[in-house]
Amino acid sequence: MRYLLGIDFGGGASKATLLCEDGTVAASASVEYPTSYPGPGRAEQDPADWYEAVKKNIASVLKESGASSSDMEAVCLDAATHTAVLMDNDFNVVRPSIYWTDSRSIEESRRLREEYGSLVFEQTLHNADTIWTLPQLMWVRQNEPDIWRRIKKILFAKDYIRHLLTGDYFTDYIEAQGSMFFDCNKM
Repeated sequence: MRYLLGIDFGGGASKATLLCEDGTVAASASVEYPTSYPGPGRAEQDPADWYEAVKKNIASVLKESGASSSDMEAVCLDAATHTAVLMDNDFNVVRPSIYWTDSRSIEESRRLREEYGSLVFEQTLHNADTIWTLPQLMWVRQNEPDIWRRIKKILFAKDYIRHLLTGDYFTDYIEAQGSMFFDCNKM
């Protein structure tokens, strides 16, 4: 039998569902991980926790269903969009990921709106806000210069997990749009 595996990374847990080719659920699993709150308005997650959760979820659904990894037709990963994983040149994570609920980049968002508001909106179709990657990275540059200098690669949560599973290094349009580095008019 062939299977489809869906894995989601939510605010506090990773959930996996293994579907048979006829659409019936063969197995499901969930593994929790923490969100840390290192200061007022701050929320971070450790990408290593996501990877540990995905490994446990995969092992659990394979055991529960009796399926083998070679029986997988496809694997789909899903996560809260634009949760950036900041890495060095060798794909080592350089700091916990700033979660979308984090509001530390209020000042950076305000500056972007005041100084570049119409340009930012015209190109990204978003108003600058703390949920987007650009203001968060501006905060890192201003407040963590040693970390900033180490950043050479950026992936997003599901892309990071896919990279660890397959070695691929890319993203999709939805993640790119949420970064505020993507000109949506040139898609």
